[in-house]
Amino acid sequence: MRERLLDGPGEVDASVRRAAFHGDAAAVPEAVAGLVEKIRLHAYKVTDSDIASAKAAGWSDSELFELFVATAAGAGLHRRDVLDRLLAP
Repeated sequence: MRERLLDGPGEVDASVRRAAFHGDAAAVPEAVAGLVEKIRLHAYKVTDSDIASAKAAGWSDSELFELFVATAAGAGLHRRDVLDRLLAP
């Protein structure tokens, strides 16, 4: 899943998907860097206004979906890895 998500075909450049996945907002286009951080840290705080701003900056629904999935998957897997290390004997 990780390989397909990060390096598979998509509308968003693979380097941007990888950066979002790894939480590197500095390597994501400035127009969506704040949104990537918000999704990574506080996804429940994303608003319609956040989405509208990204769309106004030229991001399509498909591009935003790819970016959001990469960001959320990366954040979730990172949290799981941290928990696994904490619970390891």
